[in-house]
Amino acid sequence: MQPSHTSGAPRHSEPVQRLVAAVAVLLVCAMTLPASMAGPSSGVSKEDCLVLAERQGALAPLTLLEQCSALYPRDVELLDDLGRGYETAEPARAETAYVQALSIDPGYADLKLRLARLLLRRGATAAAITEAEGALRLQPNRRAIVDFLAEARQAAMNP
Repeated sequence: MQPSHTSGAPRHSEPVQRLVAAVAVLLVCAMTLPASMAGPSSGVSKEDCLVLAERQGALAPLTLLEQCSALYPRDVELLDDLGRGYETAEPARAETAYVQALSIDPGYADLKLRLARLLLRRGATAAAITEAEGALRLQPNRRAIVDFLAEARQAAMNP
């Protein structure tokens, strides 16, 4: 003998009711979340920015990277890309982008090495060595870091 339904509603309506209740909860949450929790007003997602930059190749326009970074100012990868874009023409801006990225993620050894190379090129040998030593602490015995550190120490001995 099967249990009888006393509500008069078909049995399959219970999952539908749960779904409606879940949607209602989501709508209430969406209406009560602060505006700062919403995505950028431009409607461009971080992924869209990155895809557009990737499609442009290694020579992605700096304006695109600047716009993406403005939308997502704490995105380390965007800051890294922006710094690389600035390295040749505007090394001071590259340094600023790298320092900002490292303030967000101090454990990014490749970025420390990039900053160290930039510092050495502009003649800030002591700062370059400090950054390279920090990178080496993060990735001990990494050949590129060890080689750069030797180069920077040699430059410090022969100014």
